Amino acid sequence: MDRVRHLNEKCIAAAASRVVDEGSCSTKVLSLYRDLWRRMDLIGCKRAARCPVLLLDLHFENPVWWHWIVHQGPRPVKTPDTEPLLPITEAAPLLREILVEACVIALSHPRAARLVFGMAPAVVEAMTCLRASEIDSIVLTHAAELRLRWADNLVFWKNLLLAATDGTDGDITQVRLHCLQLLGNWT
Repeated sequence: MDRVRHLNEKCIAAAASRVVDEGSCSTKVLSLYRDLWRRMDLIGCKRAARCPVLLLDLHFENPVWWHWIVHQGPRPVKTPDTEPLLPITEAAPLLREILVEACVIALSHPRAARLVFGMAPAVVEAMTCLRASEIDSIVLTHAAELRLRWADNLVFWKNLLLAATDGTDGDITQVRLHCLQLLGNWT
């Protein structure tokens, strides 16, 4: 969980810096809660990072996409996404860290990988086969596809941002429980 917290801190800080750097942000959860994101400091990032799941996503729930990436299968048909991509500046190094950690966890604790990263079972299996060169290739070609996990769940993100910036430890606990509920809806 320490590694997930570390990755979440980077995720939240990257998203918050994007809101500060860019006047017009097309990601709804960033633009709608721009003031809350702007209040996100180091302490807020650390508090938000205590969620028991990774707060970024790279098609981890989509086995067809990962089959295409790992096995050079047929390219999946593009489906309309509900939220635009998360345009973070340092996406490549962050994605590399995420994928390395995902591979390690998928090998040692497949069920944990499903929960922490929101991976479909076939994606967990694909992760166990990735070599360093394949991770590098994915990072080079797909880092711009990182998204906030549950980006369309505005209630979750508002509660997380409020708890991280102004809330109590009890508020953070409530957000962590909300994460577990969202996982329950997914699994």
